Amino acid sequence: MQTIEDGITKLWGKDVGQVIFYNFSKETKLGKDEIVVKPELFQATLEKMFGEIGSKSVSSTIIKEIEHHFHLSKNGYQQTSSIEQAIRLAWRARERA
Repeated sequence: MQTIEDGITKLWGKDVGQVIFYNFSKETKLGKDEIVVKPELFQATLEKMFGEIGSKSVSSTIIKEIEHHFHLSKNGYQQTSSIEQAIRLAWRARERA
């Protein structure tokens, strides 16, 4: 979860991150810690907030942060354009460590 927060705050700062997490909670009735369990709902929230094109920018930054933090490319994982897939790969990388 911290990696996702870092990706958002690097792009727009902590205040915007709080707004994103608030909207996620409001839309889904889930806490921000549930994002790693329900990443598809987080992606849907981003699309509602920023539209298809804007959400791709946010997603890309989050994915890059996940890939960097968990060393996915160094461990042979291919790049992805999905937050959900990046989180799944991070879980696998973490289990192998």
